[in-house]
Amino acid sequence: MGMFVAATETGAGKTVVCAALARIAIASGALPVFFKPFMTDDLEDVFSVLASVIDGMKTPGDRLAMAPVHCETEYRLASQASPYAGTRGAGEDGVDVAEVLGAIAEMRGGVRRKIEEGSAAMGAGGTLPGTPRGEAVIVEGCGGAMTPIRRDYFVADLVRDAGMPAVVVTTNRIGALGLSAMTAEACRERGARPIGFVVNCTDPGGYDPARLGEDIREVTGVPVLASIESGGEPAVPARKGSMFGSYPLQAEGGMRREDMPEGTKRTLAAAKRAQESGALDGIARAMFEDEDRRARIRRSGGRRAA
Repeated sequence: MGMFVAATETGAGKTVVCAALARIAIASGALPVFFKPFMTDDLEDVFSVLASVIDGMKTPGDRLAMAPVHCETEYRLASQASPYAGTRGAGEDGVDVAEVLGAIAEMRGGVRRKIEEGSAAMGAGGTLPGTPRGEAVIVEGCGGAMTPIRRDYFVADLVRDAGMPAVVVTTNRIGALGLSAMTAEACRERGARPIGFVVNCTDPGGYDPARLGEDIREVTGVPVLASIESGGEPAVPARKGSMFGSYPLQAEGGMRREDMPEGTKRTLAAAKRAQESGALDGIARAMFEDEDRRARIRRSGGRRAA
């Protein structure tokens, strides 16, 4: 099955939620695949999700273990602009929506093959040792629900056409209720009703999350399924290199924690807190059609068994 993670705005905390869901998937014995169709050149979000999963599988010592997780992107944009604006100079056609939807469908149908191909590319000779069985495709949107992908096609349209359950991440900043209402309405108009919201508490002086959750439910008719604390997703300097193939993070047993960029460390810590709090367990269960795997999440509380 899988989960589409959208948001009310840029910087709401989608990547933290994706990283936490990937950690929970690994802990429950599933094989996570992270797909962000539109990403800036620094590949920050892919790096953060991968680092978070590796941290969730860490072995004793100061290095992080290799992780059986496949990360992919379809379009790498040179700026923080929307996909529509970022691809406008690439030709008249811009984003090929069918290509993006095809990639999502392929991942949902061929997760294990992709992992094995990635492992072979890293010289692991196939599936990584200890690779769990199962699959969890996690798709991260970009910006808010009305961020344009094409002139007449928005993230909310992609949520609908992907055919996956979706959650919307919002913050507890003042204005979150209005943004949540607009997002819910945009999704409703396009036949893309999300299963719920996640409130990411980034502002100590903002809305009380419990009160905001009630307000969102009353105004939009969509429940708030979880509240987490991440402190947002601060920007970090751009890095050179590719996330795919034999990336240094997955080479030679992992990367030293102290070598990670500060932004990735913050995302990693926030995802770990979100996983260990159990707040996202219900959303993680919705990723799976397999009741046995859902039961494993219930029993483990999203944490790997000893």
